[in-house]
Amino acid sequence: TVLPQLFMFMKEGQAEAFTSHFLAAQATSKLISFIFWASSFSELSNPDHYIKSFIGNWVVVMQLVQLLVMGDFIYHYIRCLRKGIPVSQLLCSENV
Repeated sequence: TVLPQLFMFMKEGQAEAFTSHFLAAQATSKLISFIFWASSFSELSNPDHYIKSFIGNWVVVMQLVQLLVMGDFIYHYIRCLRKGIPVSQLLCSENV
């Protein structure tokens, strides 16, 4: 989970560069995982079975929630990269 790192960023007001890059790699991993599970949706869902009819939906929704949690961080991370600002200044609102 990435929530401890995100809370640490908010508490300290800045982010270490290696931690920011690690979280960006985690976000990339979660995006690829979402693509995989979304493409496997039909294999997970069985409309004839009561419980199994919800499994595909549950997996895809949980993958999407993980992406949404990281969305704000990734937005600021990409803006830092585009503007040439060091990612350690990720949370400084006057820079990004």
